[in-house]
Order: sequence, then structure tokens, then C-alpha cells
Amino acid sequence: MEKTFKSLVTSINETDYVFNIFNIIIDKSYTIQANYVDNKLKYYINNLRSNSTICDIEKCTTKYDMICQNMVSKDMYEKIKYMKYCDRQLYLTNYYLNIFIYLYSVLNNNGNFFISFFNYCNEIPIELIYILSFMFEKITIYNGIYIYCSSFFGRNSWVYIKDLEKSIKNNNFSVSPKKDLSLLLKYLENIFNIKNYEYKLLLDKKYDDYIDFKIKNMYDNILELENKDVLNFFYKKIFNIVKRTIIGKKVLRINSSIKEPEGNFIIKNINENNYKKCLEIGFACGISAFYILSIKTTTLVSIDPFQSTQWNNYGKKLLKEVGFNKRHTFIGKKSFEALPKLLEKCKKESDKYDFIFIDGWHTFDYTLIDFFYSNLLLKVNGIIIIDDAIHAGVAKCVKYLDTNYLFYKKMPSPETLACYKKIKDDDRKWNFNIFF
Repeated sequence: MEKTFKSLVTSINETDYVFNIFNIIIDKSYTIQANYVDNKLKYYINNLRSNSTICDIEKCTTKYDMICQNMVSKDMYEKIKYMKYCDRQLYLTNYYLNIFIYLYSVLNNNGNFFISFFNYCNEIPIELIYILSFMFEKITIYNGIYIYCSSFFGRNSWVYIKDLEKSIKNNNFSVSPKKDLSLLLKYLENIFNIKNYEYKLLLDKKYDDYIDFKIKNMYDNILELENKDVLNFFYKKIFNIVKRTIIGKKVLRINSSIKEPEGNFIIKNINENNYKKCLEIGFACGISAFYILSIKTTTLVSIDPFQSTQWNNYGKKLLKEVGFNKRHTFIGKKSFEALPKLLEKCKKESDKYDFIFIDGWHTFDYTLIDFFYSNLLLKVNGIIIIDDAIHAGVAKCVKYLDTNYLFYKKMPSPETLACYKKIKDDDRKWNFNIFF
């Protein structure tokens, strides 16, 4: 569990996740960092992706649309890593103010700025946020830590470089008079209460409770953004890192689902072949359906007789949660009942499916029946993927398909999957057989 907890901290809270929330494209973003030269700070523009230096900021002639300040240089980190958080905050104050000054020379008008603060030991972070509010049209605070500043006013800002320089010199940068800060303070108080509760769970080593609480809190924050793409990104992370999903604001453990490499493999095949009409056998918690329908041009039919009993309709609820349900059709029957009915509707080639995922009952006979009907339902050049290909019963069926279904081409795939591309219709003779 401690390993799972570490995975949660390093992956769910990773920079890519936060950048996804604010729609920051890493390859098009830059950062201001400082190194010590002759015991004085010298500032540089760095590439955010590689952290490589672009130019000395004093000599930089280019302006950028996105500047991120979510990290310090190695030199700076060596200076502050053993400081207490409050001492670190005081030490970094002039560092942040200098960055604000440099924004006037390296950030385009209407450009955006991202910065993160990790503690509120005193009024300094609030003062810094307040200064930024005069420099940008809009300030968004996420989780009390991440500050996204939209539409830089540039030289039309209400904060002037000379005022910032004076603040650094006098070590006094308070902005006054201030507007009503009651909403901000109330928000921060709520964040403090949440953090205190999280730390208590960690100190008590209640890792499962911590993970559930963390997921629930992040989910609530994301809902406020009203951005389905961010919500979908979040779901992928919790599926794969901590084996959870969240339905109706309730965190649930997942004990049956495909993993991220398998999900990405499915997405890759559908995208590369421009498949649209999809079918799956086995629905469970809806994870494979989630991956398939995350491609916005797809439709999906899912077959599962146990959705309302064994799975408590988790799959259906998940797809509704993320807004995929309008492109989804559910059939609550056993596959050997549902597949012949679907076949009756396939009067011509265009009625057939482009892509079929088999993850049903894991015995040899059921897997073969599912593949047999899937072949009849699949267009030429379509793909069938079988999950759990190393399971004993499924593996035996895969061996049969490899030797006897020669009108399919076996495609490279993760070892847990068996992937077949239909290269032509079945042309075997009535007595065809290859021992396997």
C-alpha cells in the first residue's frame, strides 16, 4: 500500500496532470530560472520540456505566449532544500518579484503565466497573488497551490516595474488598499482544513483512506472546471495508478479492468485505422469502453449479462459520468444470445463492425464462440482483440486461431492481448483442419 501511495503522489499530482487542467502545452511553454554566478542570481529562459537554456534573460529578444514558474533551478534548490517552509518562502520572495519584473520583457501582451506556491506561512503568497491580479486580466487558483494568470496586460498593467524594483530594494511589497479578500481567505481556510485532514490520515498510516479522500477532493475540484477532457484525463490516471473509479461521488475499487498499456494499444489501433463502429463482449466497470469511446468519432455496443447484478451498473454509470453514454448501446444478455441477434441486423458489409474487443467468459469454448460470431460481424480489414490472452482457456483458443484462422493476420500486441486483423473473408473448405 505504501508503494501505491507513492505512485499516487508522484503520478496523480504530476506536472502533466496540472498542465492538462489549464490546457498548457508543454512543448510551447517556457520557464524563467535563476542560477548563481559570482554569488549573484542570473536569470535565464529555459525550455520547459527539456529544461535546457534558451537565452540569458537580459539578452533575450524573443517574447513568449506561455511562461511557467513551477520549479526552481538546481542552484536555487541547493540553497533552499534544507530550509523550513516559512524560511524558504521568505528567501524566495525577491526571486518571485524579479520574475514578475522580467515578465514585462519576455511575455507577450495577452500571454499567460503559471506559478505555484506550496505554503502560506504568512501574507507573502497572498500579496504576490494580489500583485499578479493587477498584471493579468484573470487569476485562477487551483487546489490552493497552482496559480494560472490569463491575458497579461503588459505595459498597460496597473503594477509598474519601478514599483516592483522599489519593493525588492526596500523588502516591502505590500499592495494597498486591497479589495475585499474574504472569499479568498475562506477558500484558503478550506484548503488548509483539507490538507490537515490528509496529513492526519498519513500520520495514522491510513493509506487507503488517504487515497480515497484525495481522489474525491480532486474529483470535486475538476467538476468545478466543467471540462470533460480534464475529467477523462483524471479517470485514466486513477484507473491505472490506484485501481479506483468514482461513480456518483463515491470512490470504488476496481478488481477487473484492462491496464493502461492495453487501453492505449486499443486507442492506437482504432486511431490508425480510423475505425468508428465498435463492439465489445464484456463491459464490467466500463474501463475498456471508456478507452474506446475516448475517441470522439467512435460508437460502441457493449454486451454483458452481469452489468446490473455483479457490477452494479458501474460501467453504465461511468460512461454517463464522462458524457460518453450518447454514443453507447448496452445489451444485457449473454454473448451467445446477443451476437446472433446482431448478426441478423448485418444485411450488408457496411452494417458490420470495424473493431471488436473480446473480454468475456474466459473458457476455451466461450472465447471461440465469441470469436466465431465476431468474425461474421467484422468487416474485412477490421480488427479483433482478445483480452487475457495468457489465461489458460483463452490461450488455448488463441493457439487454435493462430493455426486455423489463416484469413486473419496476427498483429504485434502486448502479451496480455491477442490482436487479429481480418485480411479476407473465410475461404476454408468444409473439411479444413490443422492440428494445434
